[in-house]
Amino acid sequence: MTALLELKQRIKNLYSQYEIYILPVLRFVLAMVYFIWINTNMGYMKQIDNIFIVLILALICSILPSGVMIFVGFALMVAHGYALGIEVAGFMLVLILFMAILFLRFSSDNNLVLVFTPLSFGFSVPTLLPIGSGLLCNAFSALPAGCGVIIYYFIRFIRVQHKLENPDVAIADKLKLLTDGIVQNWGMWITVIAFIAVILLVNLIRTRSFDYAWRIAIVTGAVVYIVIMVFGSMFMSVSTELAGIILSGVAALLIGFVIEF
Repeated sequence: MTALLELKQRIKNLYSQYEIYILPVLRFVLAMVYFIWINTNMGYMKQIDNIFIVLILALICSILPSGVMIFVGFALMVAHGYALGIEVAGFMLVLILFMAILFLRFSSDNNLVLVFTPLSFGFSVPTLLPIGSGLLCNAFSALPAGCGVIIYYFIRFIRVQHKLENPDVAIADKLKLLTDGIVQNWGMWITVIAFIAVILLVNLIRTRSFDYAWRIAIVTGAVVYIVIMVFGSMFMSVSTELAGIILSGVAALLIGFVIEF
């Protein structure tokens, strides 16, 4: 145990000494992975679905504030939506502005959580995002986390709606389809509720002064996430992968204990 504590201290000292170099590298890697995820899951505009464009944008984001990464990602989404249809781009833009005006402006210090949210789904560990945010951020991180869930599900919805690629479909019908993809996506709303509830609960317990607060917060967060997802899906008759939810919860539990250390 002493050896592990010494290793932890050495890592902290190394980070504090070279923070000015480490942070840009981490921002570059995060931006690159995020932009690749967007291009992989959308990819309708071939001009920007290019690894060299991604590397250039990631390099720019590495030397600018983290908020730039979020808005570059938004721009890529709107551009891909425009390649699919101007009504898709317009709907995506309105959705982004709605989230930015009503929610993201209140959580500017935690908005990078929005970037990590779809990536947590991409790496099949969604439970880690609300638990990690509750441990490392404040309660306002629930806002970008919820917005990130909506973006993830909306992009996933667009991928399977081939009607949007049909030029013979009326614009009004496409807009109705997109609206229903948000309003009536019960799986998405259950996940939004689970993320927000877990973040608030984990953050509440973690900030208490009793012994083992972090460990209790981690375990409680994992259990609450699984319960909300399972019973919410049953109540709303939404198909879900029970094994995947449980495995994600266990993985988040283990990684949460690593974060605590």
